[in-house]
Amino acid sequence: MEILITISVFITLVIIGSFLNKYIPRIPAALFQIILGFLVSYLAIPLHFEFESEAFMAMIIAPLLFTDAYKASRSELWLYKKPIVYMAVGLVITTVVVVGYFINIIPSISLGAAFALAAILSPTDAVAVKSITKGMKLPKGLMSILEGESLLNDAAGIVSFKIALASIITGTFSLSRSSREFFITAIGGMILGVLIGLIIVSIKLVNRKYLNTEPSILVIIQVILPVATYFIAEEFHLSGIIAVVFAGILLNFERYLRQGDSLDNQAVVSISYNQDTISYVLNGFVFVLLGYLLPGIFRNMITYP
Repeated sequence: MEILITISVFITLVIIGSFLNKYIPRIPAALFQIILGFLVSYLAIPLHFEFESEAFMAMIIAPLLFTDAYKASRSELWLYKKPIVYMAVGLVITTVVVVGYFINIIPSISLGAAFALAAILSPTDAVAVKSITKGMKLPKGLMSILEGESLLNDAAGIVSFKIALASIITGTFSLSRSSREFFITAIGGMILGVLIGLIIVSIKLVNRKYLNTEPSILVIIQVILPVATYFIAEEFHLSGIIAVVFAGILLNFERYLRQGDSLDNQAVVSISYNQDTISYVLNGFVFVLLGYLLPGIFRNMITYP
C-alpha cells in the first residue's frame, strides 16, 4: 500500500511542478520537481521507495529513451548524424578516459572507480538542458543535436559505467579489453534492438491485416516493448539501453514508411498520445525522485565522508 501512496504522491508532485512552471516560466519545471521531491521527504507522509538500479533502468530510463527515439525527427537525425555520433560516442568515451585518469590522481580512488565516476559524469541530459534553456536563443540545430545525442550518450555512459564496475569487482582494469567489451556490448545491443524492432513491425503487419489495426493491441505492445527489449538484451549481456534506442528508431521509420503521420490513422494517434503521456510522467518522476533521494545522499556523505 505504501508504494502505491508513494507513486501517487510523486505523480501529483510532477503535475504541481509543471503547474508552477506555467506561472513562473523562468524556473524550469525540473527544478520545481526536484525541490518538491526534496520537501516531501521531510513531511509526515508514509512514503516508501527502495531504489533498485536495474528496475529503475528498465521501468523508467528504457521507456523514456524509447519514446525519445520513437518521436525524434528523422530528417534532423540524418542531417546531424555526424556531430550526434561524434558527441554521443567519441566525446563520451574521451571524457571517460581523460576525466578517469585525472580522478585517478587521488591515491584513494582506484583506476576502475575513477572510470566509473567519469562514466557517470560524461553524458549530458537533454531533458534538463531543454528545461534550463527554455526561451533562450540557441544556435540553429544545437538543440536537435543535443536531443539526438541524448539517445546514444546515455547508452555509451551506462555501458562504460558497467565495464568500469566490473573492473572494480574483479580488481583488474585493461583499457584494451574494456574497449573491446564496449564495442561488442554496444554493437550487439544495436543488432538485437533492430531484430526486435523488425519482429514488432511484423506483428503490426499481422494486426493490420487480420485485426483491422486494433489500436489497443498496438498501444499495449508499444508500452511493454522497451521494458521487454531491455531485459532480453541484458539477459544476453548486451546493452539493453542501446537495444531499446535502436528498436525505437526502427519503429520511428516504420511509422513514417508504413503507417504515415496521418491524423486519420487511429492507431498512430493513440500510440502518439500514449507515448507523450508516458514520457511526461516518467520525465517528471525522475526529477521528483532525485529530490526525494537527496536528503539520504547528503546524510550518507556526512556519515561516510
